[in-house]
Amino acid sequence: MGTSLIGYLETHCERVQSGQLMEGRGRVEGFPKNPGVWGGSVTVTNSIEIQAVAKFLHYFSILNHYTFVYQIRIRMTKESAPVQLTRRHWDVKDGESISVVEGEGVIGQYPIILAPSESPAFLYESCSTMSSLVDSQISGWLEFKYLEGEKKDQVFQARVEPFKLALQEGQELMDTPYFEDWMNHQ
Repeated sequence: MGTSLIGYLETHCERVQSGQLMEGRGRVEGFPKNPGVWGGSVTVTNSIEIQAVAKFLHYFSILNHYTFVYQIRIRMTKESAPVQLTRRHWDVKDGESISVVEGEGVIGQYPIILAPSESPAFLYESCSTMSSLVDSQISGWLEFKYLEGEKKDQVFQARVEPFKLALQEGQELMDTPYFEDWMNHQ
């Protein structure tokens, strides 16, 4: 990844040119097309594919307070009745400890997932802070409700296989992530 601004930009440029980074929402995303490259996961339940991947944020991290942003991509893999995301359940493993996060929807939304011919994937980002860079991951499930057809109003849980919260290959912790002293206001 590089330990300098130039190193970071060179690596990012290489990833863009080689097509490793995902394009979406009218921009190049900072996440890989293939989540497995960064310890992410891809899981399919009842034709709902959920991709999950995380990346480390130096700028918001200090010793024993490591911040990760993660992206969840949800899409229907084949023609099927639309479903709506209603709940989430995360098992957050931070080193040796595990905490559970549950709630309605995701980031205040209850997206409707349509057949692939009708709609692109739904993407969202959120973040989590870990006290350990060793063996940290998130897994869980998203609950969906069928909106039409013979299964209307039935609910199911789509599994989200574990995705790692770790430094990417070649990435190193920096003593201070700030490039200039004036940026380090406390």
